[in-house]
Amino acid sequence: MKLYDRHAVDETSPKVYIGRRIFTNRQGNEQVAQVWYAECTHGGRTHYAPLKTASLSVAIHRAHQFSEKLRAQPNQPTRQVIDLTELARQYLTMQINRDRSPKTIDKYEYALAAFVAWAGKQFQGNAAQFTESLFWAWHKSLVDAGYSEKTRSGRLVLVKSMFKWGHQQKLITNNPLQLARVREPSPTVQPCFEPVQVDALITNAADPLERAIFAILAYAGLRIGEVRSLRWSDVAMPADRPGHILVRDGGSQGKPKDHDFRRVPLNPTLREILSTVPRLGDRVFYSPPSKRHPLGDRLLNESTWLKRLKVACKRCGFVNPNQYKIHTFRHAFASMCARSNLAYRYALAWMGHSSSDILDLYFKQFDSAADAAIATISYPAANPRDDSACERKT
Repeated sequence: MKLYDRHAVDETSPKVYIGRRIFTNRQGNEQVAQVWYAECTHGGRTHYAPLKTASLSVAIHRAHQFSEKLRAQPNQPTRQVIDLTELARQYLTMQINRDRSPKTIDKYEYALAAFVAWAGKQFQGNAAQFTESLFWAWHKSLVDAGYSEKTRSGRLVLVKSMFKWGHQQKLITNNPLQLARVREPSPTVQPCFEPVQVDALITNAADPLERAIFAILAYAGLRIGEVRSLRWSDVAMPADRPGHILVRDGGSQGKPKDHDFRRVPLNPTLREILSTVPRLGDRVFYSPPSKRHPLGDRLLNESTWLKRLKVACKRCGFVNPNQYKIHTFRHAFASMCARSNLAYRYALAWMGHSSSDILDLYFKQFDSAADAAIATISYPAANPRDDSACERKT
């Protein structure tokens, strides 16, 4: 059951989540119910209960009652015979309860459904009877279907994690994939703006708003969602210090992708550009006025700005302009951190990563120590009369 506005109820044990059910109406359109529902995983099963109220406060009270009722029930013996469909369902429920983003849950749900469908045609039995041979046969089917190395690796790791979790939770008697080793894929080569291209995009921007948005993407390494959510209260430009940007929002759940805020120092060029942006509200950026939004109070639209970027790339005469994305600015920012020999930990902190394949790629590519080291290799010319300079076989 899909729940809209799903969130945990504090101080419930077992943990109860409440939300409003999404259903399909007679016209075939998805609609959100007014009343609240409760969801809880307890005793190896997922329990649902209609709370029969549209009031949030009443729903929270009834969620506590629901939790107490489940806690009072005797623990049911854990099933040792469980099929792949049920294992995948319980694993996905666990991931939902971990408050994964909707986008991640959709990806997991699609991948696990595809795996279970394939496995159902290959073997009949409980999940513990699955084998590593079947695991690699499934991988071969992904190769034959044309999936990329990165996609295949992600799905292999997901299924391995599902079996490991199932064994830890005693849902299956053994982990059949315990010894399977999945090779980490090579980083996918992504387009990256050269410094002169970034300068061209900012210099030749169509208007001041475009110039400011391109500048903050390039000089602060923000994601477009973080730019859209940026507030003036999080932009510090004191007279006696360089200033900084505090990134608090912008992910799929209202938070940055790393679920933590970060502080990015203000580059002088970016500070100068931001100081010219008019303050139209609490947000730094708004979409230009339109017929539907004449007040100009609409937040930025990612699709619109992707189109504007491609137009700007064409205007600047870039080769293959359609290859570039908004995220290419983050690659350019990572590249400039590496080119400027900044400490790796600074770059990670500013970009909001605990680790980053893309950052590793650029830091290796622009490793000044490696450049200096290879420059020391020299092959001096040998004396042509010195036969000992080169050992010859006769």
